[in-house]
Formats: sequence, C-alpha cells, structure tokens
Amino acid sequence: LELVGVPTQVCVQPCNEVSYFRALIDTSSVPHELKAYLPLFAGYLSKLGAKQFNYEDLDTQIELASGGLSASCHVSESPNDLYSVSEGILLSSHCLDRNIEKMFDLWSAVFQELHL
Repeated sequence: LELVGVPTQVCVQPCNEVSYFRALIDTSSVPHELKAYLPLFAGYLSKLGAKQFNYEDLDTQIELASGGLSASCHVSESPNDLYSVSEGILLSSHCLDRNIEKMFDLWSAVFQELHL
C-alpha cells in the first residue's frame, strides 16, 4: 500500500481502542559530518516545544493525547545482503483511538514548527 507515494503498512487488529504508530525516516542522504548529531536530534525532537507550545506545554499536550512521542536512531541489515544496512530515525507513539487526530497534530507541529 502506498499513501502519497510513501510505502505504508496498515495492520488492523483489535487493540482495546488503542492505535499504534511507527514510521521510519530514511537518513541515508544526511551528510556524513552531520550523522553524529542524529542521536541528539532524535533525543530532543519532542522536547523543545512546537507551534504555540513551549517545551513544558508541549510535554503536557503529548501526555494528555498519547502515550508519548518517541524518536530514536535505527539501523537494520538487509535480509538479502549481509553487507548492506539501512539507517533512519524511528518514530513511534500510541494513543486511544479518540485521540489519534490530536496525536498526529502534535507530530505535525514537532516537524513543521519546532522551537530551536
């Protein structure tokens, strides 16, 4: 399945009205001299404040709407080539089904209007 040209996997399962989100952002095109900063970027991504929220208010909004927004560096080997790996930043979160729009609004704010 592709959504707007992005490979997507959807697994509908009965989960007590909890929705889980995971996404992998490819970082292979990040310049080599900046790759050392990716763990720092991932670690602070949802902790700096975004949109109209300062860092404390953003944290409160995240806790109210979800089980947290998480980002971490991710490396995985290719099942077809032992000498090939893919790298990225793994995003994950979960929330009650009734809060899914709010959770994605928070992800959008973090990526589009981050406070630096």
